[in-house]
Amino acid sequence: MTTRHYIFSKTVVVLISFVILFSFGFDYFLNLKTPHALYENALFILSFLACTLFVLMGCGLYFGLKLKDNIGKLTDHIDIKKLPDFSGGTPDVSELIENMGGIVEGLGGFLFAILAAIILIVFGWAIVLVSWYLIIFLAAILYWIFFRAIRLVLKYSMQCKGNVLLSLQYSLVYTFLYSSWMYGIIFTLHYIQH
Repeated sequence: MTTRHYIFSKTVVVLISFVILFSFGFDYFLNLKTPHALYENALFILSFLACTLFVLMGCGLYFGLKLKDNIGKLTDHIDIKKLPDFSGGTPDVSELIENMGGIVEGLGGFLFAILAAIILIVFGWAIVLVSWYLIIFLAAILYWIFFRAIRLVLKYSMQCKGNVLLSLQYSLVYTFLYSSWMYGIIFTLHYIQH
């Protein structure tokens, strides 16, 4: 009976984080010499990540690795009680406005500044609220792609162990499936823009 070799998901997190940071850093230094458009940068980074994913999955299948989850569910690590509470709505400024009844002319700029501050507070509140949900959404997407999806691929590792051609076939198919929708989004956004 062949022994299974395990790779832990925390190791994958560190490896994928390194690859992502390396690709962004390489893209940044490449743009210092000759600046590129956002579209070209996105294609470069996505292509680099897809190639890295292909190599990692191919190696994992060839060596018969199995992904062992030692992180758990993503929702176990998010404490809803620690997230900022924005359910209170906008700040109450009615008392501030009532106390200004005795102030006469010449304070139009002051009132405008208060109104602008209120608008900026509401706008900032909305940005922070959207940012938190966007960060959680992106973390969930990355979690699914890099853990659940790779676990689905590595379930074929015992069939592919020692077989280079079969490992590369599985790796190519799953890399195409996991990255084609991101290419589709980039190409669609570029097409809409032009």
